[in-house]
Amino acid sequence: MKRPLLVTILVAATVLMSRWGNCGAGHESATERNYRQDMRDFIQGIRAYTKGIKPNFIVIPQNGHELLTQDAEETGTPAAAYLDAIDGVGREDLFYGYDEDDVATRALERDYMVSFLDIAENSDVEVLVTDYCSTRVFVHDAYYQNAARGYISFAADHRELDNIPDYPENPYNVHASNVTSLAEAKNFLYLINPGSFPNEDAFLDAVRETDPPSWLAEENPEWPGNYKVRYWNKDWQNIIYGKDDSYLKKILDRGFDGVYLDIIDAFEYFEDQ
Repeated sequence: MKRPLLVTILVAATVLMSRWGNCGAGHESATERNYRQDMRDFIQGIRAYTKGIKPNFIVIPQNGHELLTQDAEETGTPAAAYLDAIDGVGREDLFYGYDEDDVATRALERDYMVSFLDIAENSDVEVLVTDYCSTRVFVHDAYYQNAARGYISFAADHRELDNIPDYPENPYNVHASNVTSLAEAKNFLYLINPGSFPNEDAFLDAVRETDPPSWLAEENPEWPGNYKVRYWNKDWQNIIYGKDDSYLKKILDRGFDGVYLDIIDAFEYFEDQ
């Protein structure tokens, strides 16, 4: 039996919470913190922690591609320490779905993202792209354009990422051998799992019983029940990694090969406050 490379999804900078409205926690101005470097430091901390337990553990942040250079410009100096800390970089909506699902991403936005993603590729960091399209000609085009740039891609027909698409019948670019490292991967499936709770309501009910912690920020109005978190806060980081009861330790103990970090571009939210 072929062995798949198992990478679980860890939401690094947002948390599902019940609707509290204004929880009363303040925020710091952009002049007090370098939120981008805070995010790099957070991810580098995740790498340092996991490497000490499982040296080949995979770390893949999604979006937030501006973190790849020191000045967040596509012509800037690559952020070497950050690039060394990650194995891959995920990017949504590169060719389809940026403005609307099943609609091609405009060339201006696409080329801007590609300029950063190529920095990752040139630094031996794998690029994994999730395009949102269901029309068959668009699905074919998404896979073709990504492959032409050396990116690994997945065409999702549900924005919720809650299914395995019926098309194509066989996954794109299937190969017969086992995949034991990210460098060997030729395709991937992005499927969000509800985790150890039987359903989302059970998770939210459990969270409602707690008090709002200091790292909790405002609710995302577009995703009710989702709250931004102050990812540089040590209490939050202790939940994610570094302790025997942290999420990453549980993920490591379950035998996963890596993590795919979502909402890495949360630094943009705090910069705008």
